[in-house]
Amino acid sequence: MKKYFIFSDIHGRKLSALLEELKNASFDINDDNHILISLGDLFDRGDDNLNLLFFVNEMIKKNRMIVLW
Repeated sequence: MKKYFIFSDIHGRKLSALLEELKNASFDINDDNHILISLGDLFDRGDDNLNLLFFVNEMIKKNRMIVLW
């Protein structure tokens, strides 16, 4: 059964903080049934935009993330 994890408004801030919060919510990056949903505002004013972009692209390629623009 799929389990969805929803987040928004990260604004390019620390990817490590997002991953920590997802871990606290029992998200398992290795579980194909765990799907991320981003409600937008991924990039703009933070200092971790590039790392976040790489992470998002990788998750989308693996069909593990839905991004609502």
